[in-house]
Amino acid sequence: MEPLRYLRSLLSSLPLPIKAISIGLCCGVLVWLSLEKFQSKAIDKILLADLNRELEYLTHESRSYFTQRLEAHYPAAKLLSKQEPLQTYIHDANWPAGQPETIIEIRTSPSWLPPTSEWRQLVRPTHFLLLDQNNFVQEVYSIRGDPLPEKLLPFEPLKLIHSLGQTYLGNIGGQPVALARAKIFGQDKKFLGSLMIISVLDSEYLEIAMQGIDLRFALVALVDPKDNTVIASSDPSRLSQGSVLNNIHQKYLVDGLDYHQFGEGASELQYQFITLLQKSLAAEINSHVINLDHRNRLITAVAFIVTFGVLIFIVSIRISKMVNYVERFTKRVPSINKTDDKSERDQISRLGRQITLFTEIEELYRALFEKNVSVMLLIDPDTSAIFEANQSAWSFYVY
Repeated sequence: MEPLRYLRSLLSSLPLPIKAISIGLCCGVLVWLSLEKFQSKAIDKILLADLNRELEYLTHESRSYFTQRLEAHYPAAKLLSKQEPLQTYIHDANWPAGQPETIIEIRTSPSWLPPTSEWRQLVRPTHFLLLDQNNFVQEVYSIRGDPLPEKLLPFEPLKLIHSLGQTYLGNIGGQPVALARAKIFGQDKKFLGSLMIISVLDSEYLEIAMQGIDLRFALVALVDPKDNTVIASSDPSRLSQGSVLNNIHQKYLVDGLDYHQFGEGASELQYQFITLLQKSLAAEINSHVINLDHRNRLITAVAFIVTFGVLIFIVSIRISKMVNYVERFTKRVPSINKTDDKSERDQISRLGRQITLFTEIEELYRALFEKNVSVMLLIDPDTSAIFEANQSAWSFYVY
């Protein structure tokens, strides 16, 4: 009982505004802790669902863009093969008959190729090859300066056949490539040779499919569906060739695991095009959202406490004035057992005590009026009407 008495004494000694603000703070802290416990989990679930939807959208967009680029190889080769500078160049070329001992390697944009700006938006190959009438490679233009993939030359007959008139996906020495070949005819319709466009599907090429994607948190990859190993990725430092997908689900959100059918063209390469999003992105966004939520909650709490405190302060001032007035009145009343507790600063408690005193005063004066042996009447000064009389008056006037 002693602690409760001390607590009651302490509360009664606090002014009403301090008591109200203290209660508001305690309730605010409890609500804050409850929201912190349940809201953080809810935010995690919402963000994870949003990231999965975003990942699904990114997978669709990047795969569509990637496929369009692949399928554009043959239309680009066909369009370039009809350019007059190329036809004239091959017609006048003094190439050796049969397979050449040395293939001519070109490092700068050749004269027979239109300006890069005219075909760059259509296709982004890594190599252009010129083949003679016997399908021997005579010249190679390497756009990035990279050598041709090993084991590409000499061409296998099937690759030459499948790459003619369409885009062909193949696997050369473990490296995925896209090939497309178009025949070149002179003005007299004579067959002069072929133009082949080759794209090595490496990390640099796969970055093309990541238009508008933040490369810090996402990457794309080609996966062999037979054993779930990575054929190529847009960032080999994070996802190297030969990595197994089963080992990366703890670090990445993965989408696009359905088998992807290559549309217009032929393919010996079965692959799945996937998009991966780092789970650390979810943690970073979650932290950012929670910090914003904390700030908003803090602003709301401060605004609430200030507003509540001002209102209580205004009310307490009016109550204090009322209490002071009542106390001054009760001090002038004799024969009342009044207590003057200076330590009590709670206006509500003081008002309650004064109401109790008023009740005692009312009972005292009621007793003095009704039990008095003298005749006593209460008369309205305006109308002179008698509105109350004591028992002695009733007896005296024999009513």
